[in-house]
Amino acid sequence: MGGGAAAFYQANALLETKLPLRITIVEKRVVNLFGLLGEGVAPDHPSTKKQGFILKHCLEDDRIEYYGGMDIG
Repeated sequence: MGGGAAAFYQANALLETKLPLRITIVEKRVVNLFGLLGEGVAPDHPSTKKQGFILKHCLEDDRIEYYGGMDIG
């Protein structure tokens, strides 16, 4: 699947199913996954901060592999 935010939300949902699976996320562009989340988010935006936790959770899980800067095809 592509490496955008939707890919990480989907991966997180799949991880919560407790199914035995492995997920590979491939992104063509070289990007800072955390974008503004890495630079800091205002305290009055808790839903935006939650996105950072989902990204971090996915990247720390051994069942997920992420490859940035990969052109397939």
